[in-house]
Amino acid sequence: TIAGRRSFIGNLGIKSSLGSLDLEYHNDKMIISPVGRLDTFPYPYNEITVDSSDGDEIIALDSMGDKVFQFKRNVLYIINISSGMPSEFFLESKFRFRGIDNRAHKVRTSNGMFWVNKTGAFYYKDGDIINLTLSGDDDDSKLRINKLKWRDFITSNTIVGYEPSSEQCFVIKNHTHTERHHGDCYVYNIVLDNWTFGDGRFYSGGTASSVRNITNI
Repeated sequence: TIAGRRSFIGNLGIKSSLGSLDLEYHNDKMIISPVGRLDTFPYPYNEITVDSSDGDEIIALDSMGDKVFQFKRNVLYIINISSGMPSEFFLESKFRFRGIDNRAHKVRTSNGMFWVNKTGAFYYKDGDIINLTLSGDDDDSKLRINKLKWRDFITSNTIVGYEPSSEQCFVIKNHTHTERHHGDCYVYNIVLDNWTFGDGRFYSGGTASSVRNITNI
């Protein structure tokens, strides 16, 4: 991701020595470019490891304003970069069970961040994370979407997207279509704060012997 005129990369494969083809993998490290040099990564300088004790790997990076979002599989870290100096960047927040399994499970909206995992759909705005699959609290009687149905719906093949003119976020069951229900989706309307279900709405055709993929919503 790019923030503060710097590039941030994570989950690194680094050559073990000059001229070697062997890579050392550091799946929980980030490297930050110098200001304005977005394709330069001076390893091992400008290195950040937020938490190496969680046993998790970085899946995706994103940013909003002076905050960098580090999505691991199980944890979301929000890093404050307002100082402009890598040595002074600090971990602002840590949210367990708010990670993602796939880079396609999150999308930036006009004024927030939307993402999904098997525990729910989430929206970040103005410093708060809202669980969009709940209505007010964790009481099962106030669930907007049944927990078991949601958990079965979300897989590593699920993709999310955002349509700015309608302010809608789409959660599409499967990017590979062999059956109509692979094009099913949940639709969250940011303005109305409500959910609808689309039956085969993104189905692009195809059978088990003729697979169709969604590459661009």
